[in-house]
Amino acid sequence: FTYGQQARFTSNGARTLTLTAQDAHGGVSTDTISLTVIDPPADPPPNVTIIDPNAGNTFGYADIDGGSTGITLRGVVYDQNDASLAYTWRVYWGCTSSFASCSQQLNVASGTLAGVNSTGTPKGAVTTANWSPAATIGNPSCNQTRYGRVELIIGNGTVGKSGTASVNIVAWGGIC
Repeated sequence: FTYGQQARFTSNGARTLTLTAQDAHGGVSTDTISLTVIDPPADPPPNVTIIDPNAGNTFGYADIDGGSTGITLRGVVYDQNDASLAYTWRVYWGCTSSFASCSQQLNVASGTLAGVNSTGTPKGAVTTANWSPAATIGNPSCNQTRYGRVELIIGNGTVGKSGTASVNIVAWGGIC
């Protein structure tokens, strides 16, 4: 295989893949992994994507304080089989700068996403407009940065039939 190629298997079973790389100076390195090819699930979990906010977005004081638009949360969900799925937008705040742990969480909105067909086309967009975080997380002070995470959680109550997408966001108090 060359860079970017995909391996496709026509039957199930154990496989061993070996990758060998050579640099411009003739140095060679090899790595091997073992895997088992299985059939895909008959009813796979939904595919969840957050469109807004984008990962790594930095929000300023006007956004946090509930300026004219606040922060818009928008996502799209793909699913092959379900007629409706429950959704929850959850925001985590008070995170470490590495986003490894967060001290606060808030369910911003929840409901049911409907309008599904069986072709895997989008079930629809889930949005909540004008979320003003100032009331729940407060405003960052001058030169202060706050770290958070936004999640879109999708599920129908069946084990193995849920999906989650998340993005990390940053709020900055600005120079005072």
